[in-house]
Amino acid sequence: MTLPSRHVHVRDAHSRAASLIASTLLLGACASAPAATPSHTPATVPSPTSGANASVLASVAPSMAATIKANASAPDSGVHDTLVASKILFVQTTLAAPADKVWHIDFDHRDDKAANAVVKHDVAIAAGVSKPMNHLTFEDRLFSSKVYSLGKYTIDVGGLPAGSYTFWCTVHPSQMHGVLTIT
Repeated sequence: MTLPSRHVHVRDAHSRAASLIASTLLLGACASAPAATPSHTPATVPSPTSGANASVLASVAPSMAATIKANASAPDSGVHDTLVASKILFVQTTLAAPADKVWHIDFDHRDDKAANAVVKHDVAIAAGVSKPMNHLTFEDRLFSSKVYSLGKYTIDVGGLPAGSYTFWCTVHPSQMHGVLTIT
């Protein structure tokens, strides 16, 4: 038996509505994942709560991004911070590093496959922390690493002036992001 065309449209509408609801619930679950605490803060860099001068902790204005770039020729600080990528999340949501010196991210990419596809991640840094993740553009990037697959890597980050920055994975920006404090 063939249904009249208006019944087919109603059935299609119900199917689309069910798909939309399922997608919304899935996105909501991803967005509500609890924030993790950093597993490592370099001993040479004070945390924001250790009494650091408020002017040092002020955010670098996103409008300054055009004039600021990570300076790869700055002196090396020898500071290493750990960043783990697991389950399409950064385990650490805060990083800290010294101002105007090269520092290093010990990047541990633990995501092997999701939905039968190889998962890749990178690390990008932008000035400030107030811009929504979906508004960050290629031009906002002060630093961007290569895109990595499963494994452990050391990422060398050029020196940046003191301030607060956003770091994120450009492949999965809504799930993988955090705040970088340079002091």
